[in-house]
Amino acid sequence: VASGDWKLPSVKPLQKVEVALPATGVDIKPGKEYFMNVEFCLRQDELWAEAGHVVASDQLVWKNDAPATEAAAAAVKPAVVDDGNFITVTTGQIKAVFCRECGSVVSLDVDGRPVMDHRLGEEAAPRLTCMRALVDNDNWLWSRNEIYGQGLTQLSWHTGRIDVATAEDGTVTVCMNTTVSGAKSAGFDHKVKWSFNTDGTATITNDVTPHGHMPAVLPRLGLSLKLDSALENMEWYGRGPWENYIDRKTGSFIGRYKSTVSEQYETYIRPQDNGYKSDVRWVKFTDETGHGVMFSADVPLFVQALHYDWEDLEFARHRNGQKRFDSIREPRREICLNLDIRQLGLGGGSCGPRPMAKYTPETKVETWTTWVAPAK
Repeated sequence: VASGDWKLPSVKPLQKVEVALPATGVDIKPGKEYFMNVEFCLRQDELWAEAGHVVASDQLVWKNDAPATEAAAAAVKPAVVDDGNFITVTTGQIKAVFCRECGSVVSLDVDGRPVMDHRLGEEAAPRLTCMRALVDNDNWLWSRNEIYGQGLTQLSWHTGRIDVATAEDGTVTVCMNTTVSGAKSAGFDHKVKWSFNTDGTATITNDVTPHGHMPAVLPRLGLSLKLDSALENMEWYGRGPWENYIDRKTGSFIGRYKSTVSEQYETYIRPQDNGYKSDVRWVKFTDETGHGVMFSADVPLFVQALHYDWEDLEFARHRNGQKRFDSIREPRREICLNLDIRQLGLGGGSCGPRPMAKYTPETKVETWTTWVAPAK
């Protein structure tokens, strides 16, 4: 919205000086956030770099926490059809089909095209997950058998009945309780409420309660789903353009970035988790025509979109002296998407300390809401 230059006073080595940032003239609107990217560049050529080389940079944020005054979207009337086996709900350009027998959404269309990979059925639906392909710095988790020892690498999902209701304002809700069980005692109780709203959007409200003997820390926590392969184009408002994690993100400025899902994969010598984007306000996945889906939440998300599931990477690696489980497989056709609210930091455990306490999230009751809307 604005840009400019300003000259700094001469500063001798080991000294510092305070300078006032130039006025931007930007009106900070209610409910909005604005970022100022500041770069310190060489004025003239040096032996080690040319004039204009960025020596240091930072990003500053301004917010107006007053309520936003945006115009209300045109109202639509959500519709529901329940034939006893399947529940079909539509609102605006969103259509979802729920299966009573399997207790899950089995089809999701947005803007006239499928979002979930239809070949996978309920396996493509949003599911609560907590595992990542362990990175080199996670060796403190391996040595203590924190994750594998509690069975959280082998989750199963069991849903009871599905309840459907229509509110006075026309909003249709589909509620279900899912028990997410590990191979041992650890697991989660996941209460899910889909709301199909009169503004043509859908929301997924999640209430998660851990149970059983949980490990001291989880690698991540969020919703995982499989997107249709045609939604290859990715755009997000968050940190980028390269991969970044909760304790590796200050060098990745918040902005609006475009890429593809295939370009998210980072080729490490040892296959491991990669490609995350932090502090994501929204993310879009579209086809070649620009049609697709947008996800957002009431908290900034950690987003990962790859053509690999965590197991594809985890079991393509091995520790010293251990037989290799598998070779790195060809990329999947579908898009493996994680929309996370919690993430364990990377730390320096491959040759130093584990993640700092502030980057080690507590395992506790969590509540958050995810929005689903057309990309356009």
